[in-house]
Amino acid sequence: MSSIFHFLRRRAETLGSEASEPAIDDLMQALLTALGISIDNTNSNDPYRIEKWPSDLPIPSVSVTSVTERALAVGNRRGTECRGSFAVVDLKGGRLDAMIRFQFLGDPPDVVDAAVGELHRRLLAAKNFLWKKGILRFAAEETSMLEYIPSLYPWRRIWRKTADYRVLYEFHYYDTDGAESLIARIPIDIDGESTIVTDEMTRWDNQAAPKLEVHGGTHKAFNIGALDILAFLPDGWDGNEVTMFVSVGDAIRVSTFSSVREFLEAFELEAEHEGGDEMRFKTVELGGNLYLSGRLVFPNEYFPDPIIIKGVNDVFRISYADERFLGENGNEIEFIVYMKVIN
Repeated sequence: MSSIFHFLRRRAETLGSEASEPAIDDLMQALLTALGISIDNTNSNDPYRIEKWPSDLPIPSVSVTSVTERALAVGNRRGTECRGSFAVVDLKGGRLDAMIRFQFLGDPPDVVDAAVGELHRRLLAAKNFLWKKGILRFAAEETSMLEYIPSLYPWRRIWRKTADYRVLYEFHYYDTDGAESLIARIPIDIDGESTIVTDEMTRWDNQAAPKLEVHGGTHKAFNIGALDILAFLPDGWDGNEVTMFVSVGDAIRVSTFSSVREFLEAFELEAEHEGGDEMRFKTVELGGNLYLSGRLVFPNEYFPDPIIIKGVNDVFRISYADERFLGENGNEIEFIVYMKVIN
């Protein structure tokens, strides 16, 4: 049978759910939910609330007869997710071009025909729900004729009918590429001498804790608008002293924090949920570690005046008391902090 219905729409970035891999199970679950065979939207206020499949009609079995993975874009990359000003997560995805078969078994034959008609009706009615779940295109390809199936039991009659649909399904997933995807220190070699370029961003860890510095210039002014941070600081280690230093013209201001953890507490962390006395904060996974993200806006209680770096001698600096992160006994530890100055 030629196509009964067909729809193709562009799905907004805010729609759909994130998945770690192309999951056929997610596609099948969306179809079963759209038909009312598997109910997972019990909220009475849900605009996509779907009635349960009629009890007097045979329930179809659903299978995938063919599937081909299609590229979503170059490298399957669809964007970047940020925490503050850090582009820390690559948003990726892909598409599955699949043939889905619905099979109905029952008796009498008019009941089987009615079930196929109900299938078409429900899928048409659920097109917005299916689009939300990532099914961008859904086209009826072929519906078989009623077929009598000889039964092992002479007193039982079984009729079969199938309906095939071509589906284009888009799935999404994250790719953090580990914390190394944040390039904070770039080693370069000039005339045989090695140096480190940090720009307005740096990383502190057990290898190094370089100063984060922003200098003025003769032809530009830099407004220190905020400082963003990503911090992996599990309990058990607080670190040593952190100093924020500003020199603009003849004015100098210094603010000192007794530890890295106290320094982190000065930031407004990105909240995920707030209810009652409990607050949870968003985290981003990099290299298997969960980082807190936050922002310290200027001016603030530590620096009440705007910080505008103009002259060549003007400087905004954040420094750590030691050359790198070490434990109390000088042992290696795996704590990491990223910082970036925002204009």
